Amino acid sequence: MYRQNRFRWSVGLLLPAFWLAILAIPTTSCTAASEHVELHEQRFSKDLVGHWEGTLNYQKKTYAIKIDISRVGKKYHVTIDLPEYLVYGAPTEVAEPTKKELTIRSNTPSKFEIKLHRERDRLVGKCIGFRGVKSEIELRRTNDTPVEYQYESVEFKNGDGHLRGTFVKPKGKGPFPTIVWTHGSGPDTRKTFYYSGRAHLLAQHGVASLIYDKRGAGKSTGSKFWDLTVLTADALAAIDAIKTRQDVDRSAIGIAGFSQGGWIAPAVAAKHRDVDFVIVGATPGITSGEQNIFSMVNRMRRDGVDQESIAAAKQFVTRLYRFYETGKDRQGMSDEIEKAKSKRWFKNKWVRGVLFIPRQGLPNGPHPAWSPFSPDPMDNWRKIQVPVLSMWGSDDIDVPAKLSRQKIEQVMQEIGNTKATLKIFKNANHGMWKPKPKDSAFDWPRQEMAAQKLMVQWVKQRKSPRR
Repeated sequence: MYRQNRFRWSVGLLLPAFWLAILAIPTTSCTAASEHVELHEQRFSKDLVGHWEGTLNYQKKTYAIKIDISRVGKKYHVTIDLPEYLVYGAPTEVAEPTKKELTIRSNTPSKFEIKLHRERDRLVGKCIGFRGVKSEIELRRTNDTPVEYQYESVEFKNGDGHLRGTFVKPKGKGPFPTIVWTHGSGPDTRKTFYYSGRAHLLAQHGVASLIYDKRGAGKSTGSKFWDLTVLTADALAAIDAIKTRQDVDRSAIGIAGFSQGGWIAPAVAAKHRDVDFVIVGATPGITSGEQNIFSMVNRMRRDGVDQESIAAAKQFVTRLYRFYETGKDRQGMSDEIEKAKSKRWFKNKWVRGVLFIPRQGLPNGPHPAWSPFSPDPMDNWRKIQVPVLSMWGSDDIDVPAKLSRQKIEQVMQEIGNTKATLKIFKNANHGMWKPKPKDSAFDWPRQEMAAQKLMVQWVKQRKSPRR
């Protein structure tokens, strides 16, 4: 009895100890695992900071992307570059990392979302919505220090316009070479991706920019009738607004613009003594009326309109513009308009888009607000003695690239300006976009990267002393 009871007593003592030991094992392991996960998540969050480069991948097509991630306290700040889309320094909304994932949302150039997680030394995930597709994304950190920018609000006035903009500059005190950017023909604001993109691209290379909302657009006030004379005066006022800043290198102030800005920038350079260099893209060497007719013809031809109709439309618009210029033979012009209304080509959208017939009908004299065949843009170029960078796309259907370069080159030679770089990029269009490959069902829009590279290299040379 004694031995049996002792055995039972020993077993009774050992069993609780055994189970306690067993239970203690998973308790310790869970605590360690929890601490490990928490530490891993902390490391994931901490390790995000830096400059990341990689690609979007969809249907065997790749697209360059760069992401800069910085952190202040518990908040992340992320900007995105899509170089082939001319997007640089695009702002984002960032969600706090959840477990192992970081979510980034952007509206530039369109609405899309990126979800990233860590795989060893890479960030991988999905980009949802950019160009309407769901693409794979893969990034590697190339620098522990992210690209960062400085921003300051700038306001200035011209006539009835109160112009508001942003001074975008690199980190540091400066002074920096500085560019005032003019606009295209639309209601551009400082948030317009290609307008903002060029400013941020140059800031990455030590150059500051003033980008402002066009009059009547964004937060700028003023008449929306965008007469070139008024827009030129706006840009002149912009230069006055920044030229005395301590962070501006007064020996390296530039004026720049693409498309309509290719009209405005040379006019500013011809008038303002503090302009040290000029950058233009798709700048015309012909009058605005000639440019309208050139564009109309090319767009009708692209749409498959027959040659006879194109020729008739060209003849009619040329005749109308001559009337706008001189105001002569109003009755004859009115008769021609009535006759043209019965023609199919008259209803073509590209023809209608260049007629500019006032609502009240034909004026009794020259057009009250526009002279189609004057002034000659060469009048401004003849006054420009500072360095010039002018770029065109060979496939531009709105500006005759070859003729424009030829005319500007001739004027530069006449006035002895040997500091002009005039470049036509093969197969690029008006906005420096390259054609979509014909053998591909899908591809992202792609900028002519050589044009961006040339602009950056050329501007960096402008740090030399004033002429």
